[in-house]
Amino acid sequence: MEIQPKIQPYADRLNRKLMENPLTSRLDQKKYFTYLRSVKKSIELFREKKYSVTSEIECLGQQFGAISEDDCGR
Repeated sequence: MEIQPKIQPYADRLNRKLMENPLTSRLDQKKYFTYLRSVKKSIELFREKKYSVTSEIECLGQQFGAISEDDCGR
């Protein structure tokens, strides 16, 4: 819950550096098409506030899963 929101801004910066690097255009576009498209989408969708909320949702989901397992085990 604390780590992921702090990592995402760095991941976004790395993604931007990759896309801005002139050598990226030399990559085999057929081979790396899906990966590069994913990186571009990640850049478009990145919002720093979003990741604190996302990590909280993941944490609550894990808590729900733990509670559900306890109920099923009884």
